[in-house]
Amino acid sequence: MKRHWSPVLNEITPLLIQTILNEYQLSWRGVHGITHWARVLENGLRLASYTGAQPLVVALFAVFHDSRRTNESLDPGHGRRGAEFGKILNGKAFHLSEDDFTLFETACAYHTDSLTAGDVTVQTCWDSDRLDLGRVGIIPDPRYLCTNAAKQPEFLSWAYERSRLQYEPEICRHWGARSTESVGSDCHAETPNFLEAAISAFVICRPTPGDQNAQRWGPHQPKSKLLKLSLKEDGK
Repeated sequence: MKRHWSPVLNEITPLLIQTILNEYQLSWRGVHGITHWARVLENGLRLASYTGAQPLVVALFAVFHDSRRTNESLDPGHGRRGAEFGKILNGKAFHLSEDDFTLFETACAYHTDSLTAGDVTVQTCWDSDRLDLGRVGIIPDPRYLCTNAAKQPEFLSWAYERSRLQYEPEICRHWGARSTESVGSDCHAETPNFLEAAISAFVICRPTPGDQNAQRWGPHQPKSKLLKLSLKEDGK
């Protein structure tokens, strides 16, 4: 990663990653796990160089957007739960202003909804995730990308190949995730007391059959309907 991203990457500490992983319910190396987060982070920071997005918001989106998943398939509300988890840690493990946290929250909550309109930082977050679809055999469709930078053939090709090959960014080593660690051998280190206290106050939101938000937050709605939604209309 470029040196000028060092201040941003310094906020995404091994301690923060370990805290997130300690609460992560799936395999660290599953399709929505830590190597996905790392590629999304690198996609996002590279895009931010062109779009002018807030880099810390983009970086935090990368590590929180899938952090509260309960399965590797349809998981309504997982982005919203990731944002809620981030809210608990904001001011403790990292620091976002109120305005920047709103961008982070919006990006996480709507990242599976196929939306394309929004603040450029939110758009950059969504593109950084969608550019990593190659890992599940999907070629990103430019029609569902938000920024001109992400739609460039060179950028698309670069991100798709890394995703298809399940490339593991070097930052995973910095985070303490070893490439030799096998799936299913995830170990959990102790969470520091000041973060543990915050997490203990956090009630995990799980989708239930009666959850009125389950369909709203899910990725399974018809795209024609999703594209008609707007962040403004939805109160964001």
